[in-house]
Amino acid sequence: MKNEFTGKGSLSSLNTILKSIKGKTIFIVLEKQSFEASGARERLKPLLQSHNVVEYSECRINPDIRNVLNGIMKFKEAAPDVVLALGGGSVIDTAKAINILAAQKEGSFEDMIMGKKKIFQKGIPFIAVPTTVGSGSESTHFATIYAKKKKYSIAHEFIKPDFVILDPELCFSLPGKIIAEGAIDGLCHSIESFWSKGADDNSMKFAKDAINRILPNIRKAVDKRDRTSIEELSIAANFAGKAINISKTTAAHALSYPLTSFFGIVHGHAAGMILYRILKLHAKEYKKGENIYLNRSMDFLFDCFSGADISAKWKDLMETVGLSTDFRELGFIKEKHLDIIYENCSIERLDNNPVKIGKKEIKEIFE
Repeated sequence: MKNEFTGKGSLSSLNTILKSIKGKTIFIVLEKQSFEASGARERLKPLLQSHNVVEYSECRINPDIRNVLNGIMKFKEAAPDVVLALGGGSVIDTAKAINILAAQKEGSFEDMIMGKKKIFQKGIPFIAVPTTVGSGSESTHFATIYAKKKKYSIAHEFIKPDFVILDPELCFSLPGKIIAEGAIDGLCHSIESFWSKGADDNSMKFAKDAINRILPNIRKAVDKRDRTSIEELSIAANFAGKAINISKTTAAHALSYPLTSFFGIVHGHAAGMILYRILKLHAKEYKKGENIYLNRSMDFLFDCFSGADISAKWKDLMETVGLSTDFRELGFIKEKHLDIIYENCSIERLDNNPVKIGKKEIKEIFE
């Protein structure tokens, strides 16, 4: 991709990008703690010393509509030439939403977030710099926003970042738990993309590449903070994002959103917990040999996980990197909370799953 800059030290390419788009006033969206910990602030100082910089740091782990609306107000006051999102998926999604919504000339921002009004205008030039190893948000035309704990996805080609900088050095200081949650999210993206009804040759190629990078590197990245492994996970997250940009995600993500918004389970962890159970469900359907989406994906996954019981190997992988697969350990009790899952899951993503999942199957998944 000609507008993608990768490798150690690639943050310095920001100068080249800013010169090419003649950006003077830069609206930086960030989360303060991770921004400082990643070393981004110190590294940006010499790169931005001749520019006007406005920072917006009201970013939450799960992007909230209130933070987006506040960001739009600050954005309009600043009248920037460029948006720079530097952080994880939540930061990048918040910046995407601010940039695209601020560009619209009429209509309610809330209605646009909730899909009731269309998007017509493109935002100003957008640069995404991920500092985590999972979301792949820098590669997609979606922005996930939560309103009253319900997940919404703004989707439009105009939302996708114009430039991407993948500098793994910004990820080297990540704690092991965050690496684990991010890598599991990237692996979920890849697997779900592979068996998605919306998959094509390109998305499957991206998904395969991501899986083949994550599996051999996740443990070393989490346990030893191995820098080469972290760099591989960063690239894999980007490829997985490109895969779901084409295919979209499926049931694991569809059912994970309420676990995050209502029960506080971190997104990547929640998706991994659900995928463990989806793999069991899909294995039963796969044995019938009649589902083309499953046939092409499960054969590949059997090879990747070197064995027939993929769900057991998935559980082992999650627990090896410190992520529980037990709902009760994390405060979710099926008998009390199943209705919340029914009412707040993403129907669109459920429909994209190769195996039909209704209330009966959801109950089975959460048993």
